[in-house]
This record gives sequence, structure tokens and C-alpha cells, in this order.
Amino acid sequence: ISKTPYRVSFLGGGLDFESWFKKKDAYILSMPITYYSYIQVKILPDDYPFKYRLRTYLNQNTNDIDEISNKAVKAGLKYFKINERLEISHFGDLSSRSGIGSSSSFLVGLIKALDHCVIKKNFSQIEISELSVIIEKNILKDNVGYQDQYGTSNANLKFIKMTSRGISIEEINDIEFIKKIEKTAVIINSGIYRNSSDIHNIKKTMNQEIDFIKINNEIALSSSAFYQTFKDGVLDYDFFINSCKYQWKLKNIKLKKQGLINNKLLKIYKRLDSFGVNAYKNIGAGGGGYILVMIDDYKMEDFFLNFSEYFPKKLFIDSVGTRSVNLKDL
Repeated sequence: ISKTPYRVSFLGGGLDFESWFKKKDAYILSMPITYYSYIQVKILPDDYPFKYRLRTYLNQNTNDIDEISNKAVKAGLKYFKINERLEISHFGDLSSRSGIGSSSSFLVGLIKALDHCVIKKNFSQIEISELSVIIEKNILKDNVGYQDQYGTSNANLKFIKMTSRGISIEEINDIEFIKKIEKTAVIINSGIYRNSSDIHNIKKTMNQEIDFIKINNEIALSSSAFYQTFKDGVLDYDFFINSCKYQWKLKNIKLKKQGLINNKLLKIYKRLDSFGVNAYKNIGAGGGGYILVMIDDYKMEDFFLNFSEYFPKKLFIDSVGTRSVNLKDL
């Protein structure tokens, strides 16, 4: 069984596409969280009347790999040329299609579980990230960015640095800064579900417009400035919150122009403003899903009471990344 964290990102969102980082550097502040996607892979006995048994969002038994309805599973099996008889099951702690990197977390976890069960190459977390990108981008042809594959596979609060020379990870180990984030970060569920690849297809042409290029430039400058404080060893929580406020407002401008903020979201945003949170944003591609909220810790108890219908959850940093586990450890 593989156990793979979901993720949230704070800074640099929307810059994890080759159309951006092949020309200008991107610094994405990403955090894997202690909510997980689980994939179980096991060998089927020879006397089962089918070759593949799937228990994901659909239950399916089939002998033909081309009939597998889960596109990620089918792509993964084909890419690694796996011919074994397999049962593959999935369950998760959070809703899918909600902005927390669930599709990449699923694929990362699938590769980890397949590696442990049948591939036996002991891939590193970085290698799993790279393999996930290859499968999502080149085989599935999903119009998604690069941050989720690295954000879910690898542990700890980190900068994912994307440049024309490649992608690298730099972990943040400032204990006081990390504690402050864990005391003040929460997600709520808007109750709106969507497919990120479909939304990115809507955005693809609009991102080339002058207004959107200008907004991305401002997000990039802000992210670069905060990254520099990290490199200088002077991380400041207030500067972090102000950077979040600035970038998340810019993101909302983009989402409004793209028609991805509806009345239901506007109602939630108005309540968040009235309550007096520090900053908030729609996680992921936008259009619904989870909303990331930063709030002073002394307000947290009242926040949970006032927003109970949105199922608030405090966030804590996963310190392991994708890994193999036993049933007794779940």
C-alpha cells in the first residue's frame, strides 16, 4: 500500500507551466499535508476469471488492459509494461476534483505501489515526480502544471524551483516559521467539484493575453522576493502573509476574468472577509473545491464554529512524502 499526501501551495501558483518557466524562473512555495491518498496493489491468484480487478472511483473486472476505465491506471500499467495479474484499490482522506492535487497524488501513489509490488526499482521520490510528469503530460495529455507531482511526492514545506535548466526542491527547515503556519492554516470545502485539466484548458489561451502576463509577472516578482528572504535566512511570517494576500488577490482577478468565481464562491468570500481572516484563496485551478484560509490562531475556535457547514480542517505538514505502508500502520 502506498500513502501519498495531498498538497496546498501558498506562493507562485499558476507559474508551473513550461510556457512560463522555460522563459522565466518560478518559485512555488508548496506544502504536503497530513491528509492522504492510498493505493493498494496486489497480485491476483491465477484462478480468478479476470486479469485486472479495480476498486477506484469505479469497480471493474477485466482481462483487457485497453478496457480499463481509469485512465491513470491504464497509462501507468502500459508505461511500465506491466503484465502481472493485479488488483488495484484506492481510497482517500479528502474529496477528489477539489484543488488539493488529488489526481497527481493518485498517480504518484500508483507508481510507488507498483514499484513496491512489481517493478522493484526502488524509485526515489524525485524520480517518481518525474515519472508522474511524463505520464500526465505525454501519455494522458492532461493540461496540468508541474507542481503537484513534486508537491505530493516529496516531504516538507519547500520551494519548488522551476527554470529552463530543470526543476529542483529546496526544503524550509525554520521550525518557528513552520509552527506558525501550522497554527494558522486551514481549509474549508466549498462543495463545488471540478476537473483541473478542463479548467486549465479554459485558461490556456487567456494566459497569453497582456493582462494575464502582467499578473503572472507580478506573482513571479513577489514569489522571488520571498524566496530571497529564505535564501538570506530571514523568513518573516508577516511578510509571508502579506505576500499571500497580494498574490491571492491577483489570482482572484484572473479567476474572475476567466469566469471561474461563481455566486456560491462569492458568498463564501464575503463571509471570510466579514469574519476577518488574514488571507484566502481557491486552491488549485479555481472554480470550486477547497479554499485555503490563513487566520490568527486565537480566532481558530470561533472560525470552526462559524464555518462548520464547510467542514474546516487544520493543516499540518507531512514530513515523509509518498511511502509504502502496511495495513497495520494505517
